[in-house]
Amino acid sequence: MFAHLEWLHLAVEERVNLKRVHRRLQSLAKLLIVATFVEDALRVLTTFAVQQRSMEIAGWKSQALHTLLPLLSLFLQPAATLLVVLPSKTRRPEVGCYLLLGWCSWHPLMYGQQGNWEFVMETATIMGGLLILLSHFMLLRPGVACTGGLLPRANNASSLVAQVQQRAAKLQAFGRVLIVSIFVYIAGDKVGAHQ
Repeated sequence: MFAHLEWLHLAVEERVNLKRVHRRLQSLAKLLIVATFVEDALRVLTTFAVQQRSMEIAGWKSQALHTLLPLLSLFLQPAATLLVVLPSKTRRPEVGCYLLLGWCSWHPLMYGQQGNWEFVMETATIMGGLLILLSHFMLLRPGVACTGGLLPRANNASSLVAQVQQRAAKLQAFGRVLIVSIFVYIAGDKVGAHQ
């Protein structure tokens, strides 16, 4: 059996460029993470009057805010998404992640849903994915990427590189905790319902 598996492994390696597949999967993963923001912006665009009414229901008194807040959603989400998905050698994708994380933090408050735990946990799950993506972008920075992952380099810049790597590792760990938020909430809700 092991001989067959090794033969299969070698056959795949000979016919498939794994680096190209890996790059395509990374691009797909980025698109899937930010797809929720594109969908939300399109929903705001197609139901703008409903969104204005939602702002009123959420408790925003100013008529101007009833229009400005959905417009903020309509422009910020796609702009930040483009920063994340467009190829860049700069820190632009990191900026996009930070903008989307800020948006996620603001989103429940904007709709007056901070007491809706399911909504908050869904948002926390999305934030977890963004934190993992942010840590990935941090590790791709010039000088950090060539160290081979989360191991510090042994030269003059090793302290700064090690700090970036440690921060990326912490963000990734926190993101992994957040990414399961909605599942933990639903499991707890199901267990609570059966007692």
